[in-house]
Amino acid sequence: MCQAIREMMEDSRSEGSASQVIEIIENIMKELQCSLEKACKIAGKTVSEYRQSEQICGKSYCKR
Repeated sequence: MCQAIREMMEDSRSEGSASQVIEIIENIMKELQCSLEKACKIAGKTVSEYRQSEQICGKSYCKR
């Protein structure tokens, strides 16, 4: 049971971190009115990392 709780806590942390990545990049895109690629570069992330964050959160935040 303790292992299950640890795994649930780790999943929660991963989802929180992923949602922060998405939020930061989305804010950059909105404020600077720039592309996803440029926003990721400014945030120090790759587009691949952004997409992985989307998958973790189960949402698509990218405004095209």
